[in-house]
Amino acid sequence: SDMRSITSHYTAYHVYEYYDYYYFYGGAPEIEDHMIAAELTITNISKNITVGSGWSHPVNATISTHIMTKGDGSEEYYSVVNPAYEGNFGISVTCTSGCDCEA
Repeated sequence: SDMRSITSHYTAYHVYEYYDYYYFYGGAPEIEDHMIAAELTITNISKNITVGSGWSHPVNATISTHIMTKGDGSEEYYSVVNPAYEGNFGISVTCTSGCDCEA
């Protein structure tokens, strides 16, 4: 085929994983879900070079992943996703036909 260039779009999402917290972080009380952020690295395997690294969603000690709220007419609180929490991000990578890529 005659590929001239291509752009790929990647989206990373924050997903809390019980295994990570208890087995990777040892269940340490100072480790909180909203403070755990993975780093994305993109490698061009055709040329064995890193296209970019260190991308991550922001973390803020005062902005939790969830907040407690009351339902309509309810006195009970329940947990909902915090709209102020930024848990995902996107990266676009464009490569030429010579496998030269940039993000």
